[in-house]
Amino acid sequence: MFTRGEFIHRTAVASVTRRVMAVLIVGGWLHALAAEEENNAIKNGNFEKGRMSWSLGTGVRVIDVPEKAEDGSTKTNKVCEIPLRKDHANKISIPVTMAKQTKELTVTLRVKPSENFESALPDGDQMRLNLFYLRGSTYKVCKIKPNGQWQKFDWNASFGGQQITSFSLDVLSGKGSVWVDDVVVKCQQLVKTGQ
Repeated sequence: MFTRGEFIHRTAVASVTRRVMAVLIVGGWLHALAAEEENNAIKNGNFEKGRMSWSLGTGVRVIDVPEKAEDGSTKTNKVCEIPLRKDHANKISIPVTMAKQTKELTVTLRVKPSENFESALPDGDQMRLNLFYLRGSTYKVCKIKPNGQWQKFDWNASFGGQQITSFSLDVLSGKGSVWVDDVVVKCQQLVKTGQ
């Protein structure tokens, strides 16, 4: 059995220990988020700061959408909503900051057809990912499945050592709109070997 003084002391120590652990856990989580943002060659790829850094085409906007969290609760997430247009004026683009020694880039993003999405093609509609450099560009065409679910796209782009200046995305077919979120452009730098 503890005396009253020992009980108060042990309770205070346990309380301080829990607070220190919470600070360490939250601090580690924030450090991981900062490291992810630091490794991203674009800013605001998750649209949490609205349209900041992005150039948005006609009718494109950043909206709040409800999403289910892992614990079953509902949270609000900011996404970029791209209306599908026949004139393709719905492009979004953002500057890319990268080191000159960059060998290739890895682009990842999530896309979801919204509730009003109608596919124009039976196997999915085309989305074009573009990387622009001073004397040209390279691109990848992806298929958006009309399943109403978030879809992850990855692209490992090699570009012959050119200095990439911007990334853009446009959807080439379909009706309605798609949502875009969590755009990450990571640089893979050249590895220098000893001489």
